[in-house]
Amino acid sequence: MGTKTGSGPISVGRDAQLIVQGAAGQVDLGHVTNFKHSRKTVEIDVLRMDGTAVFASLPRHAEGSFEATRSNPALEEFFSAEAALWHASGDYSTCTLYFYVNEANGSRTVYQFTGAAIVLDDAGTWEGENAVKMTVTFKASKLAVN
Repeated sequence: MGTKTGSGPISVGRDAQLIVQGAAGQVDLGHVTNFKHSRKTVEIDVLRMDGTAVFASLPRHAEGSFEATRSNPALEEFFSAEAALWHASGDYSTCTLYFYVNEANGSRTVYQFTGAAIVLDDAGTWEGENAVKMTVTFKASKLAVN
């Protein structure tokens, strides 16, 4: 649940959960250490002949990234299964990412990224007694917030 402070409620990282759903199954990422996303837009800037300026910022897609500390092989197995499906069928399937935020008032906000192409950018570095941190980026055709 969101954190309550003397100045009002704020959201902190522990209030969130991330799930990736694809043709190869579902991965519930319990050790996500950060998540960020942004909406990308196409900017329209028109100067009409009568001198009136017209502007628009049209939604295009969403993109983002997350890092997760490796606790099991689930994420690597997911990417391996997605690749196997691609090689077996020649069809590329996108994923859906669900980012859940537990709000301070007890409600839950769901960010749903559909039509997402995800990339395992870094499977992590294995060294000494350090945690293995994996990095994933994504681009999604749609973002719905409920």
